[in-house]
Amino acid sequence: MRLEPGSNPRAAQCPVTGIGREFDPFVDPYLSDPYAFWIRARAAEPVFYSPELNYWVVTRYEDIKAVFSDPKTFSASNAQTPITPLAPQVLEMLQTGGFNAKPSIRKTLELRRWFNGRSYSE
Repeated sequence: MRLEPGSNPRAAQCPVTGIGREFDPFVDPYLSDPYAFWIRARAAEPVFYSPELNYWVVTRYEDIKAVFSDPKTFSASNAQTPITPLAPQVLEMLQTGGFNAKPSIRKTLELRRWFNGRSYSE
């Protein structure tokens, strides 16, 4: 998904830097060697805005843990939408299998508990 210049007014407010401008996870050189990019990004710019994805990207493990531990400050509501639209056949398969494109808060908490073993209450 490529954003056309000026197509997202909120993106214009985000500072786009060298790493953010360079980051395109859909083409080479990233596809051929993503590790080199992440090593450089963690050292030079551990958090950057990607206009290609229209997301902020957090690269360091401890920072990612902090973001996941504070859902009131860091919302992932827009991350529930696929980067590219799902084909109708895929949507049908997901719905048949009981998957929802936007999981409930309960399902989100269940997934967090599964990943980190902690108990959450609603």
